[in-house]
Amino acid sequence: MKCLIDEALPRSLAKALQDAEIDAVDARDVGLQGKSDPEVLAHAVSDERSLITKDLDFSDPRRFPPERHFGILIVRFPDTVLKASLVRMVVDAVKTLKDEEVIRNVVILEPTNVRFWRK
Repeated sequence: MKCLIDEALPRSLAKALQDAEIDAVDARDVGLQGKSDPEVLAHAVSDERSLITKDLDFSDPRRFPPERHFGILIVRFPDTVLKASLVRMVVDAVKTLKDEEVIRNVVILEPTNVRFWRK
């Protein structure tokens, strides 16, 4: 799986995913800091990457139709979760996912659950 990490998530997430042998880049490292949601997703699509984000706006299929992207993974963790724990749990969850489960789908990552919003 190839991933683009949205800027609202810790920068350390991209490195942790890379350490887990997942091709991941941080939005800030590819010039996407402060860019609009459509611009961020367009970059992910052009690079054939799934987007990992905390932004619930990406879950709207009217704005971001599933057939037009390589998957959106939405991280839904309480704000009380420590950054290191969030990174570890997201990496663990992503490692369990297969490309065919993610592509053209919205996946919700929660501390103890992974949910799929099938189109």
